[in-house]
Amino acid sequence: MVKKNDKKDYGVKEFYEGLGWTRSTFYRKIYDIFDTYNLDDWKFREAGERMESPGKTDKKFVFKGEWRELFELLCNIHDENPYFRKNTSNNSLTFKDLMEYNQETLEKIAGISDKNQRHQIMAHPAYLASVAENESLKQAIDRMTMLLRAVEDVSIETRSAVWSDFASLLNDLIIRMYLFEKETKEKVEQEKGAFKDVLFAEMEVNSLDYLVAEFLKKEMDEDHAANKEDVVEKYREAEKELDDISAASDTPEEQDIINKAFEEKIGGEALNQLNENEMEAKIKEECREAERQGARVEEIDKQIENYIAQSEENQTQEVTEKLTQIKEQVKRLQEQNEKYRSTAETLFRDVNESIIDRRK
Repeated sequence: MVKKNDKKDYGVKEFYEGLGWTRSTFYRKIYDIFDTYNLDDWKFREAGERMESPGKTDKKFVFKGEWRELFELLCNIHDENPYFRKNTSNNSLTFKDLMEYNQETLEKIAGISDKNQRHQIMAHPAYLASVAENESLKQAIDRMTMLLRAVEDVSIETRSAVWSDFASLLNDLIIRMYLFEKETKEKVEQEKGAFKDVLFAEMEVNSLDYLVAEFLKKEMDEDHAANKEDVVEKYREAEKELDDISAASDTPEEQDIINKAFEEKIGGEALNQLNENEMEAKIKEECREAERQGARVEEIDKQIENYIAQSEENQTQEVTEKLTQIKEQVKRLQEQNEKYRSTAETLFRDVNESIIDRRK
């Protein structure tokens, strides 16, 4: 499999053997992957440029060390897509299968050996949103399961009113979803600033494999690499200016003593390691926060308890008694939810099918 921290250029044989493929598998899959993710195949060739009449050598595949691991990752993610499993049909996969695939993809990205590439993808809003989505989908399925079970027990009049409210709620949700999408895109565009030429795929992809593909395209783009280095240099210059301002508050002798002591205690290599550790810790905390955001919807029994507390404060005994009864009803429903869980999971599986399925 992939050799960690191996930045060598690979030819065809080294590449497909690293993936555990055969030569025939490579040529059977590679063009499908190019097509799926809109990758220019000439960028993977020896020539490295579009040519009208390329020679034999020009057409040879070369997988550059700078981005090879990203393409290996993309091939792995594509290869392990659950819809490519033998004898798979739409109905044979479960919602759990798709969520496990999504979780495994998150973990594969977190395992990228190049720390800069790993940090850039894991810090991307789409990656963090995918972490949150794993949790929020569980919440949505729980609520849908509860609703389907609950309407069994109520009168026709109540059920009719519930479906009307539900339809109206969905109208509002759809409108707010599109407003959020449009407004956030505008905000992202306005706030890019110095990062305008180096950011990628903000509010543009709907799955993790496309996020990896977009990052791969940027890493293969020489202009992007140059722009990224320019931005980094600007920040280095800004940091130096801040250091100079700080140094101005000390005498040259005092600053020299501080610098020497700092170098003796820390050193350049150790300082780099400290920065890497700080970035790793920051990204882990962002992922934990994304999980918390995904699971932020309050449990229904906790929400009922809040309503009871409010009714007690307002001294509405009658409402308190009704809410207490509802709490017991909900508890019984939670024990009988399995009847509709598969229905809810099938609904969300079908939605995710159109997002994840890469078959032609």
